[in-house]
Amino acid sequence: MAILDDIMFYMSIESMQFKKFSEDKENEKYLANEVYEENLCKLAERIFIDENHIGDGNTADVFTIPEMTNVCCKKLNGNVNPINSLEEEAKFLEEVGAFSDKVIIPTPVVAIEVKKHVKKRNLRGEIVQASIRENALLMKEIDGVSIEDLLEGRVENPLEFLSNFNADVFFADLGDFIDKMHQESIHHRDLHPGNIMIERGTMKPVVIDFGHAAKNHGDENIYQHNVYSRGPSGRMREITETFITDKQSLVNAKQKILEEIKILTR
Repeated sequence: MAILDDIMFYMSIESMQFKKFSEDKENEKYLANEVYEENLCKLAERIFIDENHIGDGNTADVFTIPEMTNVCCKKLNGNVNPINSLEEEAKFLEEVGAFSDKVIIPTPVVAIEVKKHVKKRNLRGEIVQASIRENALLMKEIDGVSIEDLLEGRVENPLEFLSNFNADVFFADLGDFIDKMHQESIHHRDLHPGNIMIERGTMKPVVIDFGHAAKNHGDENIYQHNVYSRGPSGRMREITETFITDKQSLVNAKQKILEEIKILTR
């Protein structure tokens, strides 16, 4: 029995469901059909631990997978219910990945849902048995730097990194990609600087995290989303959440990175 954290003790995997999205020659020994489920079970036991953690967001954490080449794992953290399931997100990635060779989109490999039987401590410190579900999406890893990382000073030698960066070309290519998405009725709806990356070497735009993406059908306002929340009285109430449009997000991101470049080159 391995301890995963202070409150949960791993016991056994009860069941696993998975959906394959693409062939992966680099990792076929893990993803070959005859050993597929066995290896994914082993990965599910091992990858969701702190030492492999490389990033986090509101709804998901990202992990490396030491056993696999150039693959990372996005795992829902349970803090907030996502708008899209990871399988739905993977379908968006598959669709938009063909829209442009100038913009890079993560390639989904496999979506996993694991049901685990665990013993954990409750709020009174008692050990109780429970079943939990963990959802993850394995994707091809991208070697890039997010605009947010640049703005927040989390990149070594940022001026050297940006020496071959052309903001006009970068955002023109990104704008063309967004236009193509919108022509196909797909909207990202979460294009903040953390979800726009610059690939090392090529300096191409990378768009990640399609967890808020949606298709519009007709003339509805795709940038509004109705959610339900409990008020102080405990009653459920409907709230209209408004997203910043994709185009405005691009304008904001370009302005911020140009301001950062001015600061760096003073």
